[in-house]
Amino acid sequence: MNFRTVLLTIFSFISFICVFSTSAISSPMIYKPNNPSFGGSPFNSSHFLNLANEQKSFQTSRTSVPRTDPLQDFSRTVQRSLLSRLSQDISDAILGENAQDSGTFIVGENQIFFERIGDDISIDINDTTTGNSVNIVVPASASQ
Repeated sequence: MNFRTVLLTIFSFISFICVFSTSAISSPMIYKPNNPSFGGSPFNSSHFLNLANEQKSFQTSRTSVPRTDPLQDFSRTVQRSLLSRLSQDISDAILGENAQDSGTFIVGENQIFFERIGDDISIDINDTTTGNSVNIVVPASASQ
């Protein structure tokens, strides 16, 4: 390529950019309201009314949370705390430092019997009122 062709190509490219960059003029932004209360189309009124009603029903259903009795909440908290402490005592007797080979605990209407059998610990939980029972087998190596 000779010098004249390169110069003509560069000049054409620059003139192309100048011509088309001036045509990118934007129009002014004009605000058009949607809500008919503020001058928007009256055909939008039913849509906005439905949206407002849906939001209102959502807020009323959210605020109508049933209140609980503070005394019942406290009673449940104390019960959970005592059961947690009992379960900790039972697990200490089964898996703690001075672990026993077998034992029985009575908690309310439930009888909990545990026994070491080889490398496993068998735990039987019996409901004395209904006669239902559950057997859990835990590897003794999991406790160490």
